[in-house]
Amino acid sequence: MARRRTKRALYRGAGLPRRRRTNWRRVVRLALGAVTLCGLAVGIYFALTTPRLIVRKVRVVGANGALAARITHRVTPECAGKNIFRIKKRYVVKLSLQEPEVARAWVHRGLPRTIVVKVKLRQPYAILCAGDAACLMDKDGIPFRKCSSAHRLGLPQIKVSRPMPIELGRPCRGAAKSALRCIWAAADYGFKVRKISVDPAGDLCLNVVNRFYVKMGPPTNLDGKLEILGKMLEGKPEMFNHIEYVDLSCPTAPAVKRKPT
Repeated sequence: MARRRTKRALYRGAGLPRRRRTNWRRVVRLALGAVTLCGLAVGIYFALTTPRLIVRKVRVVGANGALAARITHRVTPECAGKNIFRIKKRYVVKLSLQEPEVARAWVHRGLPRTIVVKVKLRQPYAILCAGDAACLMDKDGIPFRKCSSAHRLGLPQIKVSRPMPIELGRPCRGAAKSALRCIWAAADYGFKVRKISVDPAGDLCLNVVNRFYVKMGPPTNLDGKLEILGKMLEGKPEMFNHIEYVDLSCPTAPAVKRKPT
């Protein structure tokens, strides 16, 4: 009986390792993944080596004329003759921003052979005059273009008595920056500024359009001084026609000079 049981047990496979079933789904997934990776590798190699994707043209959007030509001249040596996917977009943006008139820049790939540079230009906010030099300045205090016919542009003018270096594309500091802050503050209080003069000592004198001028003194507490001016003239529009200037050099003791009758 013992022999029969042993043979029967061996016949049934007792004591032998079980044979695992092949997971064909997993095999198929692995095979498909390998094929996909191979396809991607071949596609990337083709995209980076094919002559069909060599850059032949640089197009500038947002600028015209000489400025667009200068940007194209800066960017073309970095792009022409190279694969479109090998172009370093950040470096192209950096080259575009070297033009003082460009505030922001973006780069897009126009397949198959065109690099598109989109730029946003600075908008003139004031005119900075220092000595014989005059240039346009945006709202952030960055001079970006030289000009000669300053008074015909309808922009507030900042006149600095002391000669100062003006570097296009770099923010102004010192007296010019203080004068620009004065223009910002005056606009918040409803005063349209025609001209701001900065004397050698750094004191500000603000000229309001068609009305009078204000001696602001040192460029400190500008908001407080303009608030005092607003309260002085609040509800008294007729005073504009009779005032020659207002002296706010000492905010605690403002002085007013009327026009001679």
